[in-house]
Amino acid sequence: MYRFLIVIEKSKRNYSAYCPDLQGCIATGRTQLAVKKRMRSAIALHIRGLIEAGLPIPVTQTSAEYISVSKKALPASTKHLSGRLMKKELEKEVVRCPCGSWTKPKMLKLDGLRIRGSVCPKCKETYLNGEDAKRLSEHRRHS
Repeated sequence: MYRFLIVIEKSKRNYSAYCPDLQGCIATGRTQLAVKKRMRSAIALHIRGLIEAGLPIPVTQTSAEYISVSKKALPASTKHLSGRLMKKELEKEVVRCPCGSWTKPKMLKLDGLRIRGSVCPKCKETYLNGEDAKRLSEHRRHS
């Protein structure tokens, strides 16, 4: 018997799953139960294919665990996925860039818009608050 970890993720309309130890082994389903059944089939098919090709069956190396993080342990600034700092950080006197440099927020002119933000003197990364980042994104989308 083989035993592999699968990761199940919820999307808008269904569930999807993958096996980190078996590259490319994925499945989807409307429910968690359905996706688990399909992953069993997908893993069996994957292993059968490896055996037929004369390839070794990977040894399970992945493990999963939940950990708890208190709100007090969270960093003072939270970055947007786009790499822009949130408004609270920019309201402070200085902003710390991930590269380690400190910079003061000021008014910037980007694509013809006046926006409050910071430019890191070392790595030249531009940081904007959430509302201004949205304004700039909308402006660029319509340009």
